[in-house]
Amino acid sequence: MVGHFLSENQMIQGTDKHILDYWKWAYSTVADYYIFCLLHEKDREKINPLSMDQWEFYILPTGILDQLNKRQKKISLRPLQRICKAVAYHEIKPSLDRLIE
Repeated sequence: MVGHFLSENQMIQGTDKHILDYWKWAYSTVADYYIFCLLHEKDREKINPLSMDQWEFYILPTGILDQLNKRQKKISLRPLQRICKAVAYHEIKPSLDRLIE
């Protein structure tokens, strides 16, 4: 699924729903896995968002998120770190392959 930049006030044509409400629903019902990303570099002088070495990725199956709390639609970093281990950018595909098997 392709990400989109949407205005919070943009409406879905022919309905009374805001488009962001639709996208939140669409993403939450389509994904089998979520990949959370964290730019972990703390030194402002060294931060480079284009450097993949400065990022950590957390891969979590949707089923685990569903088990935590069906009404909860967000998760903070500490609980995420307790549930799964961070992986580097080059480890994303192998990690997903292991989860899918």
